[in-house]
Amino acid sequence: MKKIILKTVLLTAIVVVMVTGSFLLLIYADINPNKLLGYEVYDALEEVEQANSYEAVLLGDSVSRQLCPPESQGENAQVCYLSTNQAVTVIGNYILLCRYLENHPQTKQVIYMVQPVGLANNMRSDFSYQYFILPLYREPYLAYIDENTREAVEEKYGRIFVSNPVIRYILRNSAVCLKPYLERIHDDEDGTVPEMMFRYLSSMQELCGKYGAEFILVSSPLNEGFDYDTERFLETVMQTEDAELRELFERYTASMRFYEKDCFSDDVHFTKDYLEMHREEILSLYPELHDTIQ
Repeated sequence: MKKIILKTVLLTAIVVVMVTGSFLLLIYADINPNKLLGYEVYDALEEVEQANSYEAVLLGDSVSRQLCPPESQGENAQVCYLSTNQAVTVIGNYILLCRYLENHPQTKQVIYMVQPVGLANNMRSDFSYQYFILPLYREPYLAYIDENTREAVEEKYGRIFVSNPVIRYILRNSAVCLKPYLERIHDDEDGTVPEMMFRYLSSMQELCGKYGAEFILVSSPLNEGFDYDTERFLETVMQTEDAELRELFERYTASMRFYEKDCFSDDVHFTKDYLEMHREEILSLYPELHDTIQ
């Protein structure tokens, strides 16, 4: 009888320890987003709320972040480095910009550095759930997302999976659960430029105008060997009837620079060695950034 009681107590203790340990690990992960995929966005959300005296801010994709990583912020006294990942989409960058300008009305210049494939990212299922849905599709950020976008998000990812806090929590902290969920998401990628890109770029322009800041759209460096139809993208965006957007894209097109594929470790990112040798040279081609580097 004593052995049975002892085993029961021991088993109960083991279960309690496991449950408590799992709970603490989840809590640790929840307050330490650097342990999660998409940590760049959580870092950016913290940064936009912090007081600073920068007169410019840089938003962008992971190539922009590779060129101007947060750990190099000390070199630039004028531009706040807030680049994240293309999976944040234009919508996510609009949200970051809204929060940033609300807290930093002194901003005079907003630079958005992103490759065409990033501008055309229509919430692809490979990473946008982790980089956009989980960190940004929630309060208080839903107020910045229009109704059409909300409908598109909930239709694609499923309303319960983007709104239910328990399910979001599980998917955020469990790769085992996240993988089969994302495999069921259908990406309607036909090479077209999503309408939401035009809508949110226009919103970014309007927002900057409201704060008296200049909005600049430039391309991150491009891999000439990357299989993406850049010409088709440019032809499409230049057909917009919005004169201000056309002017924005004209400057964007002029900023494009292609590098040999041997300079890259994958389709979009420079190799570590190439970047160490040529970073200053690359940045010199972006006067918006280079002229203020100390």
